[in-house]
Amino acid sequence: RPYLGAEGDFVSSKISGSVFSAAGGAMGAFAGIERMIWRRFSVGLDVGPYVFVLHERTTGVSQSNFDLVANAYILFHLF
Repeated sequence: RPYLGAEGDFVSSKISGSVFSAAGGAMGAFAGIERMIWRRFSVGLDVGPYVFVLHERTTGVSQSNFDLVANAYILFHLF
């Protein structure tokens, strides 16, 4: 069955042993399809455009990127 959705996330990055530290957000929308393969298992795939915005704390540099994100999954249904 097909589905649509939207997502917003907090994103952070830090390198061990370094002063580099960045944080920001990601927002996107996606469309996908899911199919039951057994009674309690389904598989799916979704894809959509996302915008990532990061701000590096030490230098104050900000960067934004536009990416196409794809996800594949196997899902176990409890109920």
